[in-house]
Amino acid sequence: MDQLNNDFCTIASEPIAPGVSYCDIEFWRHGVIQARGRAAFIDIQQVELRIDYFPDLIEHNFFGVGESRSQQLPNFGMSLPDFFDPLKRLDRRATQQDLSKILVACNTVHTNFVRGNGFVIVDGQLIHKPESAIAIDGQAYIPLDGQYDCLILLPYPPKIRSVWIEHNMLRTVGPIQLAISGPRLISKGTNIVHHIPVCTRDRGQTVGNEVNYSPYSDRTSFTCFGITGQGELVIISMFAGNAQQRSDYRCFETTADMGITLNEMAELLIRLGAIEAIAGGGSGDTQQYIKGHGLWVSMPRLQPQRGQVAGVRGLGAILLILSK
Repeated sequence: MDQLNNDFCTIASEPIAPGVSYCDIEFWRHGVIQARGRAAFIDIQQVELRIDYFPDLIEHNFFGVGESRSQQLPNFGMSLPDFFDPLKRLDRRATQQDLSKILVACNTVHTNFVRGNGFVIVDGQLIHKPESAIAIDGQAYIPLDGQYDCLILLPYPPKIRSVWIEHNMLRTVGPIQLAISGPRLISKGTNIVHHIPVCTRDRGQTVGNEVNYSPYSDRTSFTCFGITGQGELVIISMFAGNAQQRSDYRCFETTADMGITLNEMAELLIRLGAIEAIAGGGSGDTQQYIKGHGLWVSMPRLQPQRGQVAGVRGLGAILLILSK
């Protein structure tokens, strides 16, 4: 076991396929394990990349309190356990052959489309909340406008940059085939979490690169994405809480006193070699599959006042790393 610092321990990386390796990680705080996770290291020239997205969640109205234009179902969508379940993906694009090729899969955008300031780009198309869907904590629809940080996976090489969007139209010059939005954690090898704008829950819905929690004090599960100096993609998912083995996945039930902060995630990514990074989804959005090493998911904290029901959270978009 390699001691990264007083808080992080990682087991040496091992290959799972050409161009893909992974390692297990433990996060210790005050002598207690706060979160467990896994990091995958990917040479994207040796694999295929795909983002599958699910309109039934993206187009849903997540208006949290008061009047709503549609039924409140914040858990609605395709979770990773559902994605791998042949009985629940009959109308999806993933075939059995697709599933056999998947090396790594995980959640993507930091808002999971529950809030309106997140998007993915698939085959050059900007995928965002439509005007009929009001974001949670919002009173009205707000389109994407301004600068947004995102991880551009294709065209090669991967990079993190700001893109300009005007009223849901991508205006940045240059082709973008595949991308995931999220506030930037690391730039040129430096932790820049302090630059992330915060919009607390009592101030309404988030816009731009805003998050609705403290990057320094709020602890939960997270998925984040980094790029190393060698151009490798790093996907890291850390899971808070106590693990229970379900029939086909390991479930971590989140507790209020366990977890990892976004600032600590940035420090961990730097120690894993990332020189650029963005934040992905957290809490119950955190779901990750590694071939031969199983499927892990975070069980969200139940919020009945927002219409939530017990169960693994649905995802608006899933990143897939497939063998060629």
